[in-house]
Amino acid sequence: MIAIEPSEDMIKICQEKQLCTIPQMFEDIVVKAEKQFDLLCLFELFEHLGNPEIFIRKCNSVLNQCGFEVVEAKTPGRLDWDIVEETHKRGEVKLERFWQQIVGADTKVKDELQEWISQNGFSSHMQIIARKVKDVGTKTCE
Repeated sequence: MIAIEPSEDMIKICQEKQLCTIPQMFEDIVVKAEKQFDLLCLFELFEHLGNPEIFIRKCNSVLNQCGFEVVEAKTPGRLDWDIVEETHKRGEVKLERFWQQIVGADTKVKDELQEWISQNGFSSHMQIIARKVKDVGTKTCE
């Protein structure tokens, strides 16, 4: 089992659990051989992706012919604003003036916005389980 994790805090947790850890974004890893993994488990990350297509292509390149991919992406009602703000800070999205004011606001304003998002059911949750489509002319996946 290999953990691929860009967050310094999560890397420490993975290492404490004795997991072999690659401290990078999944899209940036270099693998020794294509199609080397049987299973990818991806948790709480899809909503953080700047370019989901690049990510899915990378999944396809590292999964073996009959590999499975399990994706769970959710914000448990408390991370929605943090995701927007971090994406903005990385320069991946340009926010309109109203949202820029919230970026510059104090913690109380951000917490109240997040509470409103959560109470009104605007948090997201998604779970996907997929099997890689076999390439034409290759073995059958059983």
